Amino acid sequence: MKKWIPMEKRSKKEQKAYYSAQRGSWNGVIPVTKLIPNKKAYNRKKKLRGEDIPNAVFSFVCVAFLC
Repeated sequence: MKKWIPMEKRSKKEQKAYYSAQRGSWNGVIPVTKLIPNKKAYNRKKKLRGEDIPNAVFSFVCVAFLC
């Protein structure tokens, strides 16, 4: 039978192994606090309307006038 040794007297490696075995899993939950962005603040990274399909209007105009 192993003799019980207090945690303070164990080596750092044994303490780390003990505490890591005690910890559980978050099962896919990210424990980071989420920040909600200010909707009134200017955002440089936000896409403007029409930037996602810039050639669609041009091709529509070309096709409409060529026909």
